[in-house]
Amino acid sequence: MTQMEDSSALESSQSEPRRRKEAGARGFGVSFVMTLWLEPQSVAADPVWRWRVTHVQTDEQNYFDRLDDVLTFIAIQSGLPAPR
Repeated sequence: MTQMEDSSALESSQSEPRRRKEAGARGFGVSFVMTLWLEPQSVAADPVWRWRVTHVQTDEQNYFDRLDDVLTFIAIQSGLPAPR
């Protein structure tokens, strides 16, 4: 392999993850990892649900305390209507 071919192969392999991330942002092959937990309150009140949502293709993490916000985030990141 020549130095030029070697360089092209390196550039190609480095750009592949970027292409996959861009494709995921348009709604193709998009995945999320969601973690849900109850967070206790310091006063005598019911615990509050919390979510951490990770967009797998971009590795972006966000934290939420409202389900509507979780669904909005998923819709924006996927480019598709929110799940119902």
